[in-house]
Amino acid sequence: MAVDNCFDIAVIGAGPAGCAAAITARRLGKTVVIVDRATATHCSVVERVAPATRQYLADWGLIGRIGAPMALECSSVVSAWSPDAPPQVTHAIFDPFGGGWIIERDAFDRMLRHAALQRGATIIQGTVSAIHVHDSDCSFAFDCAGSKRTIQAKQLVLAVGRGTALIRALTVRSHSPEKWVAILGRSRHFDAQWEDDPYLFVEKTESGWMYGMPAPARGVFIGVCLPARLLTASPRRDPLEIWRQAVSCSMIREPRGSDADAQVWCRSMTGCAATEVIGQSWAVVGDTARTVDPLSGLGVAFALESGRRAVEEPGTYAQWIRSFSLQHDASKAALYDNGTR
Repeated sequence: MAVDNCFDIAVIGAGPAGCAAAITARRLGKTVVIVDRATATHCSVVERVAPATRQYLADWGLIGRIGAPMALECSSVVSAWSPDAPPQVTHAIFDPFGGGWIIERDAFDRMLRHAALQRGATIIQGTVSAIHVHDSDCSFAFDCAGSKRTIQAKQLVLAVGRGTALIRALTVRSHSPEKWVAILGRSRHFDAQWEDDPYLFVEKTESGWMYGMPAPARGVFIGVCLPARLLTASPRRDPLEIWRQAVSCSMIREPRGSDADAQVWCRSMTGCAATEVIGQSWAVVGDTARTVDPLSGLGVAFALESGRRAVEEPGTYAQWIRSFSLQHDASKAALYDNGTR
């Protein structure tokens, strides 16, 4: 088994949180290796990122790279929580950071990986099979092009999203008792009016809520969120059928044929959080540390900030996660429990 040289920091996962950790580490003069999945998933997700994301991209000199076909400026958020009340519009001009973006996640993540590589990080494709953590260093084994390899590092940053068994080597996670699923749909349908004024819509449905936005690389992206039990109840309904019904009843966006060529897939939205987020030689960041309400638009911003703080400010990282969680969960409860949805 080949053993690579010891790095200051090893990052498992090359999404926004992992790349933020790697970029921060390189700015501090540390040697960094990123191990990314050998088989990347390309699911064409479109996502709104909060205006606060601008401060990180500006600090890293990446603002100039944000534009079509990767991103559109998001002018506003339009929300409808009751059929008896007109939709509410929250304009981007009222945010101290300005407007956010609607992004193609695949393209956005590629930009961050390229930025980490340009700054001197080593990126290896492989599948991690085991993690070993000690008081002052760590190591992990992975498969790379059919060969077994091991990497040693002084610090490990785990940034592999919500669905991984690797976290069990470091900490445990608690899960929300309420199970939710998002049926995500993407269509090539083109709405010129929406592209001229890109915004996110959020809308209450009979069994949950839905959201949608224009896709920067053309088309529309709409997510329908509902309790998981509705997908497993008998008789089972086709997710595409559920998605099309929600789109056809939309108060904000007329379907205009947007469901005709749609492709849909399902993703878990059940919340989870790590009980511990940092140790002497490791940290978990992004969705691996805790999930964020998708309608808040804070998922990418949280990923970038958690990756930065875990490397640059490890002594206060756990406290920051606790403070963020308290504020985020309180805002989420006010939105969900007070009948605004």
